[in-house]
Order: sequence, then structure tokens, then C-alpha cells
Amino acid sequence: MLKQIRCDVFREKTIDFHPGLNVVLGDNQGSNSIGKSTLLMIIDFIFGGTSYTEYNNDVMRELGDHEFQFFFEFSTEKFFFIRGTVNPKEVYECNESFDKINTMTLEEYLKFLKKQYSLPSEHLSFRSAVSLYSRIWGKHNLDVKRPLHTFPKERNADTVVRFLLLFNAYDNIIHEEKKLKLLKDSRLTLNKAGKYDYVPKITKTKYEKNLKEIEEIEEKITDIKENIYKVALNISDFVSEELFNLQKEKNKLIKERDYFRTKLIRINKNLKNKHVDQKFEKLVEFFPNVNLEKLMNIERFHENISKILAEELKKEKRRLELEVNFFDEQISKIDSTMNSLLSNDGQSNHLIEHLFDLSTRLRSIELENKIYLKSQNIKKDIETTETDISEKKVQSIEKVTDLVNTKLLTINDSIHNESRRSPKLELLEKDYNYKVFDNTGTGKAYTNLLILDLAVFELTKLPILIHDSILFKNIEDNVVENIIKIYNQKSTRQIFIAIDTIDRYSEYTQIILTEQKAISLSRDRLLFIKDWR
Repeated sequence: MLKQIRCDVFREKTIDFHPGLNVVLGDNQGSNSIGKSTLLMIIDFIFGGTSYTEYNNDVMRELGDHEFQFFFEFSTEKFFFIRGTVNPKEVYECNESFDKINTMTLEEYLKFLKKQYSLPSEHLSFRSAVSLYSRIWGKHNLDVKRPLHTFPKERNADTVVRFLLLFNAYDNIIHEEKKLKLLKDSRLTLNKAGKYDYVPKITKTKYEKNLKEIEEIEEKITDIKENIYKVALNISDFVSEELFNLQKEKNKLIKERDYFRTKLIRINKNLKNKHVDQKFEKLVEFFPNVNLEKLMNIERFHENISKILAEELKKEKRRLELEVNFFDEQISKIDSTMNSLLSNDGQSNHLIEHLFDLSTRLRSIELENKIYLKSQNIKKDIETTETDISEKKVQSIEKVTDLVNTKLLTINDSIHNESRRSPKLELLEKDYNYKVFDNTGTGKAYTNLLILDLAVFELTKLPILIHDSILFKNIEDNVVENIIKIYNQKSTRQIFIAIDTIDRYSEYTQIILTEQKAISLSRDRLLFIKDWR
């Protein structure tokens, strides 16, 4: 709970607080502009609010920027902080001497408060919980006809959700709503993809037509696979025999080609000429007395004969080369035929191409049907989820409404000395009504507003309740007295109120207010050190 606030611009530098009711007490003249509402706004600021810097700019203008030092106590442990007007989005962690030791963002600070005050809903922020029930002049949550609105233009549906979250009766619905959003996003994505032809979009009639075509294509594919197998077997037998014959023919051609190659090699040797002296060099080394001249004459005779036969040899060489080339070409043709036989035949290729076309078509229409089924399943899931959400909302709304209206009746009966009809809260999925019967006067309207807040405070873990003096002005004195008795019931949670002209109330009520006061303010005892009235 909040234990203390310090500020250099306070007349009383330190203001202490206690469990239960804390009263900002005005004078019996009902003096205005003495700081009652401003102090409540500062308390709201300490609890993470922003209205103080937004609506009390006259304070900053007259007093300059300033900081508030304050501390909480939770389970006997104290936590010290500073928050100021220069940078209200930062909160400083401090030691007991209020020396700054760490900077927190406002969001981190609010998470700290939520954890310490044990707010149950994971989807309800601390400020969403407390802001509405901090009803101070200057904020926009004083509309007695729309008491669940934090500000006038807030969406009705949001006010209902926040109210249910405070009762921890909406978290399970939020999980379903997230699921619903994902489903709707998926549907939207599919619709856009279909619109721009990124994915096929078909009707139910086309879907059923596709089913028949799928069946037909699958039968054709089965037939083709069987035919390909049969063709492959026949081809194997045929190719084996043909290859054998071709290889036999190739071997014969190679043998004949080699015959002509051998003759060609021999002729090429005969056509080569070497110098005679070189032929007999080695012979002279071994037989120095040999008649070299006689041998050379014989060799020259042979050379002359070779010259005579040279033209015939060249003609024979050309003929042999033609023969070898002819056999090479024949062998090459046989090799090509053999390679062709070893590859797929035309019929097999045709069947495979047809199989590919059918498979492509099958995948295409299967995709169409898959997208159609996905779209239909998403549609069904959306309808089912919307129904589940609606049913769960109805259950939560009925449960919370019964709790609140029962408590409203109890509090209404306890604060009125004579019989008065209790207000009634009617929650809807996206709106609400706060019904008032018979008496539509201003006093009764504000009474009903306070009754609602007290009911919520008692039924939930709402950390604080703040009520400004304007709420009490038009309420009957005896009703205010009974409300103050309820405020004063022992509680570890804190209620902060501003009230003045207490001499109009009973002595008992005056004692309560005096004993529970946190500070007294008057025309001569202002909240701040400066009077700019």
C-alpha cells in the first residue's frame, strides 16, 4: 500500500497514508481551490496516472517542475520511488534516503504495481484496472449514466471487456478471440490470394467436378504405368538380340579394316627413303675391307627400281586409305545404332510424356480442391469459434451481472434508511446499461455511481478507490454518512476521498473522517507553498 508522499512544493512536506480510508479533509466553508482534488490527482499520478501533468498545468506554471518522493509497503518490505513532472514517463527506484539508484520506464513501474497488488488477469493492465475508479474532478469518468466509461468516446465493447477482466472472467475468452483473429486473417489472406490469382479459387460445383476428374486421371496413370512396364520388357528382348547382331557385324568390319591398315602401314614403310651412306656405316665398322662401292651400286639399283614402282605404291596407298575410312564409317554407324537401342524407344517416351502431363494436371486440381477444403474448414472454424466465444461471453456476463447486482442490492439497502430501489447493471456483449428506477435526481445518480464502485471494490481485487468531493455534494447527508461507514470498514486496501463541510454530518461521522484524515486543508492551509487564486 502507499505509505507516504513527499514534495518540496507541499506546505506540509510529508503526507502519510494508512490502510483503509484516507481522507483529504476540507474546511467547513467548503473552500475551493485549496488543493483537495489536486492531491487526489497527485495520488493518481503516484499510481501511474497521467492526468496530473495533463490537466493541472497551472501547478507547473506557478511552481515550476517538481518531483514526488514516495514509498509503498508490501508484506513489511518498503519500496522507494521518485516520479516528477519533467519526464513523467520515467520512475526512479531509490534507497531509503531517496537517492536515485535505477531508472524504470512507466510501463515497468506499472507492471511492478500489478504484481505487488496481485491483480489476477494477465490481460488487464494496472492502469486499466484503477483509472476508471479514480473519480476526480478534471478526469472524464464522472458520467453517472455511463459509469463504466473511462472517457466519453471509449468503445462500449471495450468497457464491458475491461469490467469482465477485473472480475477475472474474460481471460479464457481472450484466448478464443486471438484464435478467431488468426482464423479471420487466414481467410482474408486466402481471399486476397484468390482475388489476384496467386492461388486457385473454386466453387463447390467445381470441387465436385474435380473429384471425378481426379478419379479418372488416377485410373489413366495406373494404365500407363502398366503399359510402360510391358513395353520395357519387350524392348529388353528386342534390344538384346539386335545388339548381338550389330556387335557381330562390327567385329567383322573391324577385322577387315585391320587387314587394310596393315597393308597401308607396310606401304608407308616402303615409301620412306634413307641416305645410302647411313645404311652401310655400321657394316664398315665390322668389315673394314668390305667392297663398299660394290654394295652401294647394288643399293642404287634397288633405289632405281623403287623409283619406278613409287607411283604404283602411292596409288595403292590412296586405295587402302579409302578402304580404311570406309570401314571406320561403317563401324561408327553401328556404334550409333547400338547407342540408340540402349536409350528409350519412341513409344516409351510418348507414354512418359503423357504420364507427366496427367501428373501435372492431377497436382493442379488437387491443389484447387486442397485450397477449397482449407477455405471451407476455416469458415467452419470461424463459425464454431464465434459460437464458443458468444456462449462463453454469455456465461461470464451472467455470472458477473448476478454477482454485481446482488452486491448493489446489499449496499443500496445498507445506505438508505428507508426503502429505495436498487440500481441494476445490465451487461451485454458489446454494451451495458446502468438502470436507475423511479428517482432520477442528481443526488440519487451520484449515489448509484458510488454504490457501483463500492460493489466492484468489494467483489474484486481493485487496489484503490478514489472519490472526489464533487461526488458527495448532492447526496443526502444520511446517505453520505452510511457510505463513509462502508469506506471505513477494515481493509488492507486503500480508499482515498476528498470531503469538506463535515459539520453537516453526525458527530460519529465527523470522528471517522477526522481520525482517518491524511491531511487537512482550508483557505489558510493550502496544499502548496504558493497561493495563486
